[in-house]
Amino acid sequence: MADELLKKPEKIIERLAHLSAKEFAGWLMEYPKQERVRAIERTKLLRNVGKVIQEKWNGDAGQILSDCNGQLTGNQGFLALLDEFEAFSADPLRKKSQVLAHDLLREGAIDFIDKEKIAPAIDYHIIRSYLRTGRVVPKDTSLNPYLSGHPNPRPRLVTKLRETVAQAAELTAFYAGISVPDLNYVEWQIGRAICTAKNPSCTHVERGNMPNDVANLVELACPYSSFCEAHLIDEYQMYQEPVFDKGFY
Repeated sequence: MADELLKKPEKIIERLAHLSAKEFAGWLMEYPKQERVRAIERTKLLRNVGKVIQEKWNGDAGQILSDCNGQLTGNQGFLALLDEFEAFSADPLRKKSQVLAHDLLREGAIDFIDKEKIAPAIDYHIIRSYLRTGRVVPKDTSLNPYLSGHPNPRPRLVTKLRETVAQAAELTAFYAGISVPDLNYVEWQIGRAICTAKNPSCTHVERGNMPNDVANLVELACPYSSFCEAHLIDEYQMYQEPVFDKGFY
């Protein structure tokens, strides 16, 4: 998709504003998991991105960074400006907004003056990892069905779980002595490539499935295998992220 848009970088915003579901689906026709493409839904969000940038920033996305004046939080901060877009404002915990802020910080594109306030970006890969490693544990066993693949949990349950995982991630970053964006990046890659929903690679990891900077942190086994509850205690192996059908999740 990025390759297609970058053929005419000066036309990116205009193309997004008038993107059709058919064109979007064509870009991803070789993507192996077609059920995740959801062309109509995603095209609507991308058109909104293009139109909002045209209307509020005269077609110049870079103005968003200028307008936030280096602030991440606050009424005119970067996160608040991203709330102008449907794709970012739908999530009460601003996962996509936090991911973008993380990437901008890690790549050195901006140095937010209040970067200590940046929060973890919690998605299902991160949730699964924190449940299995025992860093987040449900107090009430009646929640277990919703944490082992049972569909349609209440939205409030999922929100509270994500908030709890975010708190645990902040503690992990603090005690590990690394930034929240760096921790989030590494743990997302571990959840995506190692601590998978089915057949997690606890004792033998295919390092080729990860970026080199993360693969270099991994030897043969999952880096969490020495303390992971799911690796040591059978009952923790059932834990998975809740089945929750929301685009931001």
